Amino acid sequence: MALSKIELLDDGAVAHLSWGDGTSGVQGALSAANSAIESDPSSGTPLLQAAPLQNGNYVIWDFLWGEGGGFGFGASMLATGFAPTTTSPSAANSLVGSQTRDFVGGGNTAVPGVSSYPGDIYVIFSPDWANGSTQKAGAVTLASSTKRLIGPVTPQNSVVGSLANEGATLVFDYSPKNNLLIVGKYQENSVTLFQIEEIFANGFGPDLP
Repeated sequence: MALSKIELLDDGAVAHLSWGDGTSGVQGALSAANSAIESDPSSGTPLLQAAPLQNGNYVIWDFLWGEGGGFGFGASMLATGFAPTTTSPSAANSLVGSQTRDFVGGGNTAVPGVSSYPGDIYVIFSPDWANGSTQKAGAVTLASSTKRLIGPVTPQNSVVGSLANEGATLVFDYSPKNNLLIVGKYQENSVTLFQIEEIFANGFGPDLP
């Protein structure tokens, strides 16, 4: 059984994200028993998104998700690709923003919010993330496709900008051969190298089944 189909529907004000097998398909009414459902429809237009990863798992994220009735914190959750997922992104199971309009996983028109790489790695791009009071400093987060990364974006689990509006100019790539995330900071005229081992024991949840 493997991830073969992700279906996003808008049922009035609520989005459902359903897993389905490519051989047997999926049948029945959409519900919390077979789908991830927008956890807080009041936060804005339902924008649950999903991206398959190279090991068969996938990422569900909602950059408009809000903490405690807030708006636009953003949340990104790793999900197994071998069974239906009925939980939705939240602070209990996801990488999240710390304040409104962080838009974690928001990406931009040129770079998606989630990028998958060989070696059980994916990267979350949050160009609007605020570094304290420095707005839109941006963050690039290295994550494992077998373990959940839970908690807020921080300099301990991400490469972050330090200047206002720097997020839009951050560029990155991942080298599977060297196990390195490479982030270019144009406004700071610098390059940062980051390894998954730097955050492996800090903020990761248990292995997915």
